Amino acid sequence: MNRAGGTAGRLALAVVLAIFAWAMQLVADTSVVPIGLQAQLTAKLAAHDKGMLARAGAVLKIALLTKSGNAESASTATHLQAAFEGLGPIAGLPHQQQVVPFVDAAALAALVKAESLAIVYLTQGFDGDVESIRTALDGVSVMTCATVPDYVARGGAVIGFDLVSGKSKILVNLPQAKKQSVNLDSNVLTIATVFK
Repeated sequence: MNRAGGTAGRLALAVVLAIFAWAMQLVADTSVVPIGLQAQLTAKLAAHDKGMLARAGAVLKIALLTKSGNAESASTATHLQAAFEGLGPIAGLPHQQQVVPFVDAAALAALVKAESLAIVYLTQGFDGDVESIRTALDGVSVMTCATVPDYVARGGAVIGFDLVSGKSKILVNLPQAKKQSVNLDSNVLTIATVFK
């Protein structure tokens, strides 16, 4: 009986370990670029947007958009805010960043215009809002970024980042960039994954 119990125990342990290894692989496959690095890359890309200085004015304003009731969204926004605060000038300008709760896409577009926001950063939780955000920001001059790579592919953000074979990759949605007057120089586009 002990022998059978021991065999069953080893089999159960093997199954648990296999499931754990599979789960860890899933986590690895869905990893995103670290938040601090995303802030640094965003700052560098802002300097390569030919319309950034005109859009920003004297101070480059960044809104970090959060989804109500989404703890991951709130945590990411807090980390992004700290990361941006640790950076020097962006595109040669002083910058301010604020966490902004998302109300709806129309209110976001109005806020961008009223506050002269230069960059809007979407955190997690906006899967159901991507299309409305894309539509509302059509014709609004703002660089949108996203922590979720899929938001870029779907046009909810102009810029995002992904990990490909362990390396950070820039993502650019070119049609949305044109609609939002984001004019990245060709040096960026040649090294980015561009959605057309």
